[in-house]
Amino acid sequence: RIMHESSAGHRQELLIMIFALVLCYRVASGVPISLCVVVYASRVTVACLILLMREKECSFERLEGSPGFGLVVQASALREALACALTGTAYRGRLPRYKATAERMEETLAVSYRWQVDEVTISPDCVLNMSRFQVEGLARAIKEQQCQYVWLDRLSVPQYECDLKYTLLARMMAVYAAAKATVAFRSLESPGSRYHERVWTCQEYCMAKRLQVVTEETGDTHVV
Repeated sequence: RIMHESSAGHRQELLIMIFALVLCYRVASGVPISLCVVVYASRVTVACLILLMREKECSFERLEGSPGFGLVVQASALREALACALTGTAYRGRLPRYKATAERMEETLAVSYRWQVDEVTISPDCVLNMSRFQVEGLARAIKEQQCQYVWLDRLSVPQYECDLKYTLLARMMAVYAAAKATVAFRSLESPGSRYHERVWTCQEYCMAKRLQVVTEETGDTHVV
């Protein structure tokens, strides 16, 4: 089951390519009717397989017993929702979330940020505790990194008390290690800040395959 969930997206892409090839195949006039039937039947079959093997959305309830790395959200949808929030318009779409398997994490942007007091509504049922600087930076990072998914604690880990929450929090190092890239937003800090002494900051620097740090006070971005 885990193998099926983690590779469904890649198999769907392969089927789409096969469907495109079959669709582009033109049956010349004068060929046997049987060949025409085979070609058109192949088109219908592949189209049906694409529908059947499309990625299945997931929820925290379905992670019980097999948590993986939590959930990941579809990057393109999240970026669109963030863009709407920045312009003050309502996002009418959805934010599909999937099980964060090891294979999906290879196409995932992990996000690290300091929780803010202010909150921003990005969809009717989703609120992020991020500043405008963080929202703008995340939208930009999704575009630059070109990942298919985003791992963001507010969306990827249950925000209510449960065993799953603490299981996933204990896997934070593995999240950064498994993700394709990690972006960390360093918000304005008070004098004497111990930013670089925090455990999660150390995890990012030590475990991330590719770490992009964006600093609010200067706007600087550097890759580790």
